[in-house]
Amino acid sequence: MQKFKRAMAITLAATMVIGSSVTAFAADDGHSSTGTGSNEGHVDKHVISVTLPTVPANQTPFNYTVDPERLVPETNGARYGSTTFTDNAKRDGVYFLSTTGATADTYTAATVADAEAFAAGTFYIEDSENEGQYVEADEYDSEATYYTKTAGSAGSSSYDNKSAALTATSQSSADVELTVEVAVGNNGSVDLVGTAPSTDGYTAATVADANAFAEGTYYTKSGSTYTKATEYAAATDYYEVSDPELYLALVVGSDTTVLEAGKTASKTVTIAGIDSNFETTYNSTSEKYEYTVKSTGLTAWNNSAFYLTGVASKASAENVTAPTLTVTWSYADPAGESDEEATQVATAAMYDGVAYIRLVTGENATSDKVTSVKVDGVTTTNYTVSGPIAISGITGTGSHTITIVYDGTTYTGTVTIE
Repeated sequence: MQKFKRAMAITLAATMVIGSSVTAFAADDGHSSTGTGSNEGHVDKHVISVTLPTVPANQTPFNYTVDPERLVPETNGARYGSTTFTDNAKRDGVYFLSTTGATADTYTAATVADAEAFAAGTFYIEDSENEGQYVEADEYDSEATYYTKTAGSAGSSSYDNKSAALTATSQSSADVELTVEVAVGNNGSVDLVGTAPSTDGYTAATVADANAFAEGTYYTKSGSTYTKATEYAAATDYYEVSDPELYLALVVGSDTTVLEAGKTASKTVTIAGIDSNFETTYNSTSEKYEYTVKSTGLTAWNNSAFYLTGVASKASAENVTAPTLTVTWSYADPAGESDEEATQVATAAMYDGVAYIRLVTGENATSDKVTSVKVDGVTTTNYTVSGPIAISGITGTGSHTITIVYDGTTYTGTVTIE
Protein backbone atom coordinates (compact mmCIF):
# COMPACT_ATOMS: atom_id res chain seq x y z
CA MET A 1 0.00 0.00 0.00
CA GLN A 2 2.79 2.39 0.86
CA LYS A 3 4.46 1.56 -2.42
CA PHE A 4 1.26 2.23 -4.35
CA LYS A 5 0.77 5.60 -2.70
CA ARG A 6 4.39 6.49 -3.34
CA ALA A 7 4.01 5.53 -7.01
CA MET A 8 0.94 7.70 -7.29
CA ALA A 9 2.77 10.59 -5.73
CA ILE A 10 5.58 10.23 -8.18
CA THR A 11 3.10 10.04 -11.09
CA LEU A 12 1.21 13.10 -9.94
CA ALA A 13 4.39 15.03 -9.46
CA ALA A 14 5.50 14.10 -12.95
CA THR A 15 2.14 15.11 -14.32
CA MET A 16 2.35 18.47 -12.65
CA VAL A 17 5.80 19.11 -14.00
CA ILE A 18 4.77 18.15 -17.55
CA GLY A 19 1.61 20.16 -17.30
CA SER A 20 3.58 23.16 -16.21
CA SER A 21 5.97 22.70 -19.08
CA VAL A 22 3.10 22.53 -21.63
CA THR A 23 1.50 25.64 -20.27
CA ALA A 24 4.77 27.55 -20.46
CA PHE A 25 5.37 26.34 -24.04
CA ALA A 26 1.91 27.49 -25.26
CA ALA A 27 2.38 30.91 -23.83
CA ASP A 28 5.59 31.41 -25.88
CA ASP A 29 4.12 30.30 -29.29
CA GLY A 30 4.43 33.34 -31.72
CA HIS A 31 4.28 31.67 -35.23
CA SER A 32 2.60 33.45 -38.26
CA SER A 33 2.22 33.16 -42.08
CA THR A 34 1.45 35.84 -44.67
CA GLY A 35 -0.64 35.11 -47.81
CA THR A 36 -0.17 37.31 -50.88
CA GLY A 37 -2.94 37.93 -53.40
CA SER A 38 -2.46 37.65 -57.18
CA ASN A 39 -4.54 38.11 -60.27
CA GLU A 40 -4.83 35.07 -62.52
CA GLY A 41 -4.97 37.35 -65.54
CA HIS A 42 -7.33 39.05 -67.94
CA VAL A 43 -8.76 37.99 -71.31
CA ASP A 44 -10.23 40.56 -73.65
CA LYS A 45 -13.37 38.87 -74.96
CA HIS A 46 -14.25 41.77 -77.23
CA VAL A 47 -12.79 40.43 -80.47
CA ILE A 48 -13.33 42.40 -83.70
CA SER A 49 -12.32 40.87 -87.01
CA VAL A 50 -14.00 41.68 -90.33
CA THR A 51 -13.22 40.50 -93.85
CA LEU A 52 -14.13 43.28 -96.27
CA PRO A 53 -14.64 42.52 -99.95
CA THR A 54 -11.92 43.50 -102.39
CA VAL A 55 -12.19 44.26 -106.09
CA PRO A 56 -9.59 42.81 -108.47
CA ALA A 57 -7.59 45.42 -110.34
CA ASN A 58 -9.08 44.41 -113.70
CA GLN A 59 -12.72 44.55 -112.59
CA THR A 60 -15.10 47.49 -112.17
CA PRO A 61 -18.34 46.11 -110.70
CA PHE A 62 -20.02 49.52 -110.44
CA ASN A 63 -19.61 50.54 -114.08
CA TYR A 64 -23.01 50.70 -115.73
CA THR A 65 -24.68 51.48 -119.05
CA VAL A 66 -28.01 53.25 -119.49
CA ASP A 67 -30.14 52.18 -122.46
CA PRO A 68 -33.31 54.36 -122.58
CA GLU A 69 -34.13 53.36 -126.15
CA ARG A 70 -33.73 49.65 -125.31
CA LEU A 71 -31.33 49.11 -128.19
CA VAL A 72 -29.93 45.94 -126.64
CA PRO A 73 -33.22 44.01 -126.50
CA GLU A 74 -34.27 45.34 -129.91
CA THR A 75 -31.07 43.93 -131.46
CA ASN A 76 -30.85 40.90 -129.19
CA GLY A 77 -27.54 42.16 -127.82
CA ALA A 78 -25.81 41.99 -131.21
CA ARG A 79 -23.15 44.48 -130.16
CA TYR A 80 -22.06 42.27 -127.23
CA GLY A 81 -21.55 38.95 -128.97
CA SER A 82 -22.07 35.96 -126.68
CA THR A 83 -22.41 38.01 -123.48
CA THR A 84 -25.93 37.53 -122.17
CA PHE A 85 -28.42 39.99 -120.67
CA THR A 86 -30.92 39.02 -118.00
CA ASP A 87 -34.61 39.66 -118.58
CA ASN A 88 -34.53 42.22 -115.76
CA ALA A 89 -31.70 44.11 -117.48
CA LYS A 90 -33.58 44.19 -120.79
CA ARG A 91 -36.73 45.39 -119.05
CA ASP A 92 -35.08 48.08 -116.88
CA GLY A 93 -32.56 49.42 -119.39
CA VAL A 94 -29.61 49.59 -116.94
CA TYR A 95 -26.71 47.17 -117.40
CA PHE A 96 -24.11 46.20 -114.79
CA LEU A 97 -21.53 43.66 -115.91
CA SER A 98 -21.32 40.64 -113.61
CA THR A 99 -18.25 38.47 -114.12
CA THR A 100 -17.55 35.04 -112.68
CA GLY A 101 -13.85 34.31 -112.76
CA ALA A 102 -12.46 31.09 -114.15
CA THR A 103 -11.29 28.46 -111.67
CA ALA A 104 -8.27 26.22 -112.21
CA ASP A 105 -8.26 22.42 -112.31
CA THR A 106 -7.51 20.80 -108.96
CA TYR A 107 -5.65 17.54 -108.38
CA THR A 108 -6.10 15.14 -105.47
CA ALA A 109 -3.80 12.25 -104.54
CA ALA A 110 -5.33 8.90 -105.45
CA THR A 111 -4.63 5.31 -104.46
CA VAL A 112 -4.11 3.02 -107.47
CA ALA A 113 -3.84 -0.55 -106.30
CA ASP A 114 -2.60 -2.20 -109.46
CA ALA A 115 -2.49 -2.05 -113.26
CA GLU A 116 -6.09 -3.18 -113.49
CA ALA A 117 -7.27 -0.26 -111.30
CA PHE A 118 -5.07 2.06 -113.34
CA ALA A 119 -6.69 0.93 -116.58
CA ALA A 120 -10.17 1.49 -115.14
CA GLY A 121 -9.68 5.24 -114.56
CA THR A 122 -7.86 8.38 -115.68
CA PHE A 123 -4.92 9.39 -113.51
CA TYR A 124 -2.29 12.11 -113.54
CA ILE A 125 1.28 12.52 -112.34
CA GLU A 126 3.30 15.64 -111.59
CA ASP A 127 5.15 17.06 -114.58
CA SER A 128 8.84 16.65 -113.81
CA GLU A 129 9.74 19.62 -116.02
CA ASN A 130 7.07 22.04 -114.75
CA GLU A 131 6.64 22.26 -111.02
CA GLY A 132 3.02 22.39 -109.94
CA GLN A 133 1.77 21.09 -113.30
CA TYR A 134 0.22 17.68 -113.97
CA VAL A 135 0.09 15.45 -117.04
CA GLU A 136 -2.03 12.43 -117.77
CA ALA A 137 -0.25 9.15 -116.95
CA ASP A 138 -0.05 6.70 -119.88
CA GLU A 139 1.20 3.59 -118.09
CA TYR A 140 1.10 2.04 -114.62
CA ASP A 141 4.10 2.33 -112.28
CA SER A 142 3.77 0.86 -108.81
CA GLU A 143 6.21 3.47 -107.45
CA ALA A 144 4.41 6.49 -108.89
CA THR A 145 2.17 8.91 -107.02
CA TYR A 146 -1.07 9.34 -108.93
CA TYR A 147 -3.71 12.07 -108.83
CA THR A 148 -7.28 12.51 -110.01
CA LYS A 149 -8.46 15.77 -111.59
CA THR A 150 -11.46 17.93 -110.80
CA ALA A 151 -12.02 20.22 -113.76
CA GLY A 152 -12.25 23.95 -113.14
CA SER A 153 -14.77 26.32 -114.66
CA ALA A 154 -14.29 28.61 -117.63
CA GLY A 155 -15.95 31.63 -115.99
CA SER A 156 -18.75 33.70 -117.48
CA SER A 157 -19.99 37.25 -118.00
CA SER A 158 -23.53 38.62 -118.11
CA TYR A 159 -25.33 41.91 -117.69
CA ASP A 160 -27.97 42.46 -115.03
CA ASN A 161 -30.00 45.39 -113.70
CA LYS A 162 -27.92 45.24 -110.53
CA SER A 163 -24.21 45.03 -109.83
CA ALA A 164 -22.58 41.89 -108.50
CA ALA A 165 -23.03 41.77 -104.74
CA LEU A 166 -19.99 42.33 -102.53
CA THR A 167 -20.09 40.69 -99.11
CA ALA A 168 -18.52 41.72 -95.80
CA THR A 169 -18.15 38.91 -93.26
CA SER A 170 -17.58 39.41 -89.54
CA GLN A 171 -15.59 36.86 -87.54
CA SER A 172 -16.17 38.82 -84.33
CA SER A 173 -17.45 38.08 -80.86
CA ALA A 174 -19.29 41.42 -80.76
CA ASP A 175 -21.43 43.41 -83.17
CA VAL A 176 -19.78 45.57 -85.82
CA GLU A 177 -21.16 48.26 -88.09
CA LEU A 178 -20.73 48.09 -91.85
CA THR A 179 -21.00 51.44 -93.65
CA VAL A 180 -21.36 51.73 -97.41
CA GLU A 181 -21.29 55.14 -99.10
CA VAL A 182 -21.95 56.15 -102.69
CA ALA A 183 -20.78 59.56 -103.90
CA VAL A 184 -22.88 60.52 -106.94
CA GLY A 185 -21.29 62.87 -109.43
CA ASN A 186 -23.10 65.95 -110.67
CA ASN A 187 -21.95 65.23 -114.21
CA GLY A 188 -24.95 63.48 -115.77
CA SER A 189 -27.61 65.07 -117.95
CA VAL A 190 -30.30 62.50 -117.15
CA ASP A 191 -32.65 63.33 -114.27
CA LEU A 192 -32.23 61.10 -111.20
CA VAL A 193 -35.63 60.28 -109.72
CA GLY A 194 -36.75 58.93 -106.35
CA THR A 195 -38.85 56.04 -107.64
CA ALA A 196 -38.43 53.63 -110.52
CA PRO A 197 -39.78 55.28 -113.71
CA SER A 198 -42.04 53.73 -116.31
CA THR A 199 -40.33 51.23 -118.57
CA ASP A 200 -42.95 51.12 -121.35
CA GLY A 201 -42.23 54.55 -122.83
CA TYR A 202 -45.19 56.44 -121.36
CA THR A 203 -45.89 58.17 -118.06
CA ALA A 204 -49.13 59.34 -116.49
CA ALA A 205 -50.00 62.95 -117.35
CA THR A 206 -52.28 65.50 -115.74
CA VAL A 207 -54.51 67.27 -118.29
CA ALA A 208 -56.57 69.98 -116.61
CA ASP A 209 -58.92 70.89 -119.46
CA ALA A 210 -59.35 71.10 -123.21
CA ASN A 211 -56.96 74.04 -123.49
CA ALA A 212 -54.19 72.07 -121.77
CA PHE A 213 -54.98 69.09 -123.97
CA ALA A 214 -54.57 71.21 -127.10
CA GLU A 215 -51.07 72.31 -126.02
CA GLY A 216 -49.57 68.82 -125.80
CA THR A 217 -49.61 65.33 -127.25
CA TYR A 218 -51.38 62.77 -125.12
CA TYR A 219 -52.28 59.11 -125.27
CA THR A 220 -54.87 56.78 -123.81
CA LYS A 221 -54.15 53.22 -122.69
CA SER A 222 -56.04 50.01 -123.30
CA GLY A 223 -54.33 46.99 -121.76
CA SER A 224 -50.69 47.45 -122.77
CA THR A 225 -51.46 49.45 -125.92
CA TYR A 226 -51.19 53.25 -126.08
CA THR A 227 -53.21 55.23 -128.66
CA LYS A 228 -52.81 58.89 -129.50
CA ALA A 229 -55.82 60.86 -128.23
CA THR A 230 -57.47 63.16 -130.78
CA GLU A 231 -59.94 65.01 -128.57
CA TYR A 232 -60.31 65.91 -124.94
CA ALA A 233 -62.69 64.02 -122.62
CA ALA A 234 -63.03 64.71 -118.93
CA ALA A 235 -62.31 61.93 -116.39
CA THR A 236 -59.92 60.23 -118.83
CA ASP A 237 -56.51 58.85 -117.89
CA TYR A 238 -53.97 60.43 -120.21
CA TYR A 239 -50.33 59.56 -120.79
CA GLU A 240 -47.40 61.25 -122.48
CA VAL A 241 -44.13 60.04 -123.93
CA SER A 242 -41.57 59.57 -121.15
CA ASP A 243 -38.66 61.92 -120.66
CA PRO A 244 -35.24 60.36 -119.91
CA GLU A 245 -35.20 59.49 -116.20
CA LEU A 246 -32.89 57.30 -114.17
CA TYR A 247 -33.44 55.62 -110.82
CA LEU A 248 -30.36 54.42 -108.95
CA ALA A 249 -30.26 52.86 -105.50
CA LEU A 250 -27.82 51.35 -103.02
CA VAL A 251 -28.96 48.11 -101.39
CA VAL A 252 -27.22 47.02 -98.18
CA GLY A 253 -28.66 43.86 -96.68
CA SER A 254 -32.41 44.40 -96.95
CA ASP A 255 -32.23 48.22 -96.86
CA THR A 256 -32.53 50.39 -99.98
CA THR A 257 -31.20 53.96 -100.22
CA VAL A 258 -32.05 56.09 -103.26
CA LEU A 259 -29.16 57.97 -104.90
CA GLU A 260 -29.31 61.68 -105.70
CA ALA A 261 -27.17 63.71 -108.09
CA GLY A 262 -24.29 65.56 -106.46
CA LYS A 263 -24.87 63.93 -103.06
CA THR A 264 -23.36 61.11 -101.04
CA ALA A 265 -25.70 58.37 -99.89
CA SER A 266 -24.68 56.42 -96.80
CA LYS A 267 -26.09 53.32 -95.16
CA THR A 268 -24.88 51.65 -91.96
CA VAL A 269 -26.03 48.19 -90.91
CA THR A 270 -25.07 45.99 -87.96
CA ILE A 271 -23.44 42.61 -88.46
CA ALA A 272 -24.01 40.56 -85.32
CA GLY A 273 -21.06 38.93 -83.59
CA ILE A 274 -21.10 35.28 -82.48
CA ASP A 275 -19.55 35.00 -79.03
CA SER A 276 -20.30 31.27 -78.86
CA ASN A 277 -17.71 30.69 -81.60
CA PHE A 278 -14.93 31.65 -79.18
CA GLU A 279 -13.33 29.96 -76.18
CA THR A 280 -10.73 30.84 -73.58
CA THR A 281 -7.39 29.05 -74.05
CA TYR A 282 -3.95 29.20 -72.49
CA ASN A 283 -0.96 29.87 -74.72
CA SER A 284 2.03 28.14 -73.14
CA THR A 285 4.44 29.98 -75.45
CA SER A 286 3.34 33.48 -74.54
CA GLU A 287 2.21 32.28 -71.10
CA LYS A 288 -1.04 34.18 -71.47
CA TYR A 289 -4.73 33.40 -71.62
CA GLU A 290 -6.34 34.07 -74.99
CA TYR A 291 -9.84 34.29 -76.41
CA THR A 292 -9.69 32.36 -79.66
CA VAL A 293 -11.99 30.90 -82.30
CA LYS A 294 -13.01 27.32 -81.59
CA SER A 295 -11.59 24.65 -83.85
CA THR A 296 -14.88 22.74 -84.14
CA GLY A 297 -18.60 23.30 -83.76
CA LEU A 298 -18.66 26.79 -85.27
CA THR A 299 -21.86 28.61 -86.13
CA ALA A 300 -21.71 30.18 -89.61
CA TRP A 301 -20.38 33.73 -89.40
CA ASN A 302 -22.80 36.58 -90.10
CA ASN A 303 -22.34 38.80 -93.14
CA SER A 304 -23.97 41.56 -95.14
CA ALA A 305 -23.97 42.03 -98.91
CA PHE A 306 -24.37 45.26 -100.86
CA TYR A 307 -24.91 46.21 -104.49
CA LEU A 308 -26.27 48.94 -106.78
CA THR A 309 -29.39 48.68 -108.90
CA GLY A 310 -31.07 50.90 -111.49
CA VAL A 311 -34.02 51.51 -113.80
CA ALA A 312 -34.10 53.82 -116.84
CA SER A 313 -37.29 55.15 -118.37
CA LYS A 314 -37.93 54.11 -121.94
CA ALA A 315 -37.30 57.34 -123.81
CA SER A 316 -35.14 59.07 -126.37
CA ALA A 317 -31.47 58.73 -125.46
CA GLU A 318 -30.27 61.71 -127.48
CA ASN A 319 -27.60 63.63 -125.52
CA VAL A 320 -28.20 61.49 -122.40
CA THR A 321 -25.24 61.10 -120.03
CA ALA A 322 -25.19 59.30 -116.69
CA PRO A 323 -23.38 60.32 -113.47
CA THR A 324 -20.27 58.69 -112.06
CA LEU A 325 -20.60 56.64 -108.89
CA THR A 326 -17.85 56.20 -106.29
CA VAL A 327 -18.56 53.43 -103.80
CA THR A 328 -16.63 53.03 -100.52
CA TRP A 329 -17.12 50.58 -97.68
CA SER A 330 -15.69 50.25 -94.18
CA TYR A 331 -16.49 48.84 -90.77
CA ALA A 332 -16.37 50.20 -87.24
CA ASP A 333 -16.53 48.84 -83.72
CA PRO A 334 -19.50 50.64 -82.10
CA ALA A 335 -18.30 49.67 -78.64
CA GLY A 336 -14.96 51.35 -79.37
CA GLU A 337 -16.56 54.73 -80.03
CA SER A 338 -16.82 57.32 -77.28
CA ASP A 339 -17.79 60.90 -76.76
CA GLU A 340 -14.35 61.76 -75.44
CA GLU A 341 -12.25 64.31 -77.26
CA ALA A 342 -10.20 62.77 -80.05
CA THR A 343 -6.42 62.48 -79.70
CA GLN A 344 -4.40 64.81 -81.91
CA VAL A 345 -2.22 62.99 -84.44
CA ALA A 346 1.54 63.40 -84.10
CA THR A 347 2.07 64.68 -87.66
CA ALA A 348 -0.13 65.32 -90.72
CA ALA A 349 1.24 66.56 -94.03
CA MET A 350 0.43 66.56 -97.76
CA TYR A 351 3.00 65.35 -100.28
CA ASP A 352 2.31 64.85 -104.00
CA GLY A 353 -1.44 64.73 -103.42
CA VAL A 354 -1.24 62.19 -100.59
CA ALA A 355 -1.87 62.90 -96.90
CA TYR A 356 0.65 61.19 -94.62
CA ILE A 357 -0.55 60.72 -91.03
CA ARG A 358 1.59 59.50 -88.16
CA LEU A 359 -0.53 58.83 -85.11
CA VAL A 360 2.22 58.62 -82.50
CA THR A 361 5.74 59.99 -82.79
CA GLY A 362 8.25 57.23 -83.51
CA GLU A 363 5.63 54.47 -83.73
CA ASN A 364 4.46 52.71 -86.88
CA ALA A 365 0.81 51.86 -87.52
CA THR A 366 -0.44 48.44 -88.64
CA SER A 367 -3.35 47.97 -91.02
CA ASP A 368 -5.23 45.42 -88.90
CA LYS A 369 -5.79 48.00 -86.15
CA VAL A 370 -7.33 50.63 -88.44
CA THR A 371 -11.13 50.40 -88.20
CA SER A 372 -12.15 53.72 -89.76
CA VAL A 373 -10.63 56.51 -91.86
CA LYS A 374 -12.67 59.61 -92.68
CA VAL A 375 -11.91 62.74 -94.68
CA ASP A 376 -14.16 65.66 -93.74
CA GLY A 377 -16.55 63.21 -92.11
CA VAL A 378 -16.83 60.90 -95.14
CA THR A 379 -15.46 57.36 -94.84
CA THR A 380 -12.73 56.45 -97.31
CA THR A 381 -10.94 53.24 -98.19
CA ASN A 382 -8.30 55.05 -100.27
CA TYR A 383 -5.49 54.55 -97.79
CA THR A 384 -2.48 52.34 -97.18
CA VAL A 385 -0.61 51.61 -93.98
CA SER A 386 3.18 51.31 -93.96
CA GLY A 387 4.55 53.17 -90.97
CA PRO A 388 2.37 56.26 -91.39
CA ILE A 389 -1.15 56.09 -92.81
CA ALA A 390 -1.19 57.40 -96.40
CA ILE A 391 -4.54 58.72 -97.65
CA SER A 392 -5.05 59.47 -101.34
CA GLY A 393 -7.93 60.92 -103.32
CA ILE A 394 -8.37 64.09 -101.23
CA THR A 395 -9.51 66.95 -103.46
CA GLY A 396 -10.35 70.62 -103.03
CA THR A 397 -8.12 73.42 -101.81
CA GLY A 398 -8.12 74.46 -98.17
CA SER A 399 -8.14 72.50 -94.92
CA HIS A 400 -9.38 68.92 -94.63
CA THR A 401 -10.11 67.14 -91.35
CA ILE A 402 -8.81 63.59 -91.02
CA THR A 403 -10.36 61.25 -88.45
CA ILE A 404 -8.87 57.82 -87.81
CA VAL A 405 -10.04 55.15 -85.38
CA TYR A 406 -7.00 53.06 -84.52
CA ASP A 407 -6.92 50.25 -81.96
CA GLY A 408 -10.04 51.68 -80.29
CA THR A 409 -8.68 55.25 -80.07
CA THR A 410 -9.94 58.11 -82.22
CA TYR A 411 -7.27 60.40 -83.69
CA THR A 412 -7.83 63.63 -85.58
CA GLY A 413 -5.66 65.96 -87.61
CA THR A 414 -5.79 68.54 -90.39
CA VAL A 415 -4.10 68.69 -93.78
CA THR A 416 -4.15 71.62 -96.18
CA ILE A 417 -4.21 71.66 -99.96
CA GLU A 418 -3.01 74.95 -101.41
